[in-house]
Amino acid sequence: MKNRIPRISIILPVYNREDKVARAIDSVLSQSYSDWELILIDDNSTDASLDILKSYTGERILVLNTPKNLGPAGARNLGISKSKGDFITFLDSDDYYEPDFLKLSIDLFSNTYDEIGFSWTGYNYVTSTSQKSQFWKPSDTSNYYLSFLNALHTGTNSGLMVKREVFIKCGYFDDTLPAAEDTDFLLRIIQKFYFKTISEPLVNIYIEHSDRLSFDFKKIGLAYNKIFPKHESTINTNRTLRLKWYYKMMWLNYHLGNYRLARGFFRKLIKDKYSHQRAWQIFVLFELLGSKYGAKAHVFLSKKLE
Repeated sequence: MKNRIPRISIILPVYNREDKVARAIDSVLSQSYSDWELILIDDNSTDASLDILKSYTGERILVLNTPKNLGPAGARNLGISKSKGDFITFLDSDDYYEPDFLKLSIDLFSNTYDEIGFSWTGYNYVTSTSQKSQFWKPSDTSNYYLSFLNALHTGTNSGLMVKREVFIKCGYFDDTLPAAEDTDFLLRIIQKFYFKTISEPLVNIYIEHSDRLSFDFKKIGLAYNKIFPKHESTINTNRTLRLKWYYKMMWLNYHLGNYRLARGFFRKLIKDKYSHQRAWQIFVLFELLGSKYGAKAHVFLSKKLE
């Protein structure tokens, strides 16, 4: 692999996925497009994940292991730094590609103009009992940055493919964030690059709440307290964005036990919309029950509404 420069680099970080990672790797090996390299990164797993990675050999496969756990952003950044391809894509270790993901994604870049910096596809949410196809696209085609802010969160596991020059101009993932590093990254690059999309579901995202960050609201809260100030001036100029972001920042900070910030966002929110029912519900929930029991009640209600 030393003398070979592939068109696409696939970054696949792994942490304690001995039961699922082979499926992810096999989905890369089964791609209809073959000009790729696969960079497998064991992020200091405590199970047999590294042994499984080492069982995959070939000039297109590079296996790395970290001396300490870097987290998703750090592991992806390590993979990017070792990659050679003009295009970079990511795969979570419990997810898997459809056979034409790489081919259709790279064709999208080949058939469009040079200013396109990244793309994404549709995806399937897969559980042990069901599968549901989803595809997100910006609602405001006149200002894509506002559309991304309006979405509140996005993810790199949804069929994202990125030109190398995007990382050169915009930087890598922020590895100081305990969560939402993909949202932070996309909010940065959408301000400098155009994109294209494929609505067809080409990535399968396996949902298992025991090991997803979906309800780790403290980590998400810490991350968004860093992300929000970067975009605050834009958010403050748009009422729809203010209502969405103030509400999210309010309840996330209640989960953190940061009542000063939570109450501050609550006051700003009801100043914009006094009748915001959900904001009042969260306010009463945490102010009456306290941070510990308010958080438990909110997580329970969130799961019921999921």
